[in-house]
Amino acid sequence: MQHIGAVLAFLVLGIVVIGVAKYRLNPKQQYWLGNAIAFFIAGSVILWTIFKIVLGTFTTADFPIALCNFSALVIPMMMYYKSYELFEVLYFWVLAGTMQANFTPDLHFGFPHFCFFKYWIVHSGLIVAICYAIFVYNWRPYLRSMFKSYLALWAYFFFTIFINFLTGDNHMYLNHKPVTASLLDYMGPWPYYVGVVILLIIPFFFVVYLPFLIKDAIFRFARRNL
Repeated sequence: MQHIGAVLAFLVLGIVVIGVAKYRLNPKQQYWLGNAIAFFIAGSVILWTIFKIVLGTFTTADFPIALCNFSALVIPMMMYYKSYELFEVLYFWVLAGTMQANFTPDLHFGFPHFCFFKYWIVHSGLIVAICYAIFVYNWRPYLRSMFKSYLALWAYFFFTIFINFLTGDNHMYLNHKPVTASLLDYMGPWPYYVGVVILLIIPFFFVVYLPFLIKDAIFRFARRNL
């Protein structure tokens, strides 16, 4: 129930915030609200890291290397500079990757633990932020964006392998699967599931690009026949 409640809460909150921004705020107010959302998401990761350090429990496994945590730290740059180039990359990372974390959360603490709030602020908040850019800023990805995002993911993949080699950690689950249930459970043992994920990334990216592909096809049909 906590899982379902968190997802529904962010779904409602996202719809309300985006609706207010789009129909009630001027461009300057939209810009600062977008920044507030992005910095709030990044702030939860930074605050979580500070807490771990103060409590003396911080280890190399807590580095914000996980793709969602890294995206949370990058998304303020996208909003502050209104960087469409970062949007092209993060759109696919978030909607194809972070979305799965909403369905099968790797979370060991329930409400009202801080880790519970941090997890959902990051993983659901990123989706809200990307949707904010789509519906408020009217940004959209293109087919070239999918390949840019894929190449950027490969670069980050090799960076993570290097970090895991140095620290012996399991960032991005490259060394073993999460202990909680996830889609990786259906992709074979290590290291085969890593290869399966690499192969599945492009179809997943294509699925999240599909709504825009359908929209373009409808507009082309309408222009030709109306």
